[in-house]
Amino acid sequence: RALVVSGLVPSLVFGVAFGNLLLGTPFHFDDTLRPFYTGSFFELLNPFALLCGLVSLAMLMMHGAVYAALKTTGEIARRATCAATRAALVLIVLFTLGGLWITFGIDGYVIVSGAEHGGPSNPLHKTVIRETGAWIANYGAYPLTMLAPALGYAGAVGTILLMRAGAFGLAFITSGVAVAGIVATAGLSLFPFIMPSSSDPSSSLTVWDSSSSHLTLFIMLLAAAFFMPIIVAYTSWVFSVVRGKVTAEHLDHDSKY
Repeated sequence: RALVVSGLVPSLVFGVAFGNLLLGTPFHFDDTLRPFYTGSFFELLNPFALLCGLVSLAMLMMHGAVYAALKTTGEIARRATCAATRAALVLIVLFTLGGLWITFGIDGYVIVSGAEHGGPSNPLHKTVIRETGAWIANYGAYPLTMLAPALGYAGAVGTILLMRAGAFGLAFITSGVAVAGIVATAGLSLFPFIMPSSSDPSSSLTVWDSSSSHLTLFIMLLAAAFFMPIIVAYTSWVFSVVRGKVTAEHLDHDSKY
């Protein structure tokens, strides 16, 4: 039960949080750049954000169920296959509803002046307005970005077909592709915004006016260059140790120790 709750709640909250980013968060800065949050907790639990939470939940349920089928045999693998297939179908439906809602029912954000890519990190130096359809503008301006939602759909459909065919290894790859495509779709829709403000659009944070200094970014680059190979190495080692399926024979053998 603890594993169920600890898996369900973060998966749902992750999507709810991203849904509120697309709607805009009620905050603003004063003249000294002190932030003020003007909303409440229950305002975050709005219908669109909850829909995004269900998208996130279905997406991660699909991916987790595929891995469960990949690692097990017999009845558990069969149940995991059904769960993954159903979650993928639900994901396709909810992802489509979310896209239509963003396109026709939610005002996005547009920078109309003052955006300095190499200027000081001050969010109040720009002017932002809200506009219907702004969250899909990047897909028209940069057609290559359409690959993201296309990968989300293709990965989910591929997962359904491969799970029914019993190709769990390939299904795990396509499920991962679906996750990457859907997350990238949300990020590309927001770009260049990181945290739009619904109460004062010009206080919205973008990738340019909320970045760290050059020195901080350089130190982070060095840390990533040093630690990422270590993380990749030990993660690869862990997965090599636990490779293969967990069978009844394994459990009987391990219980002796």
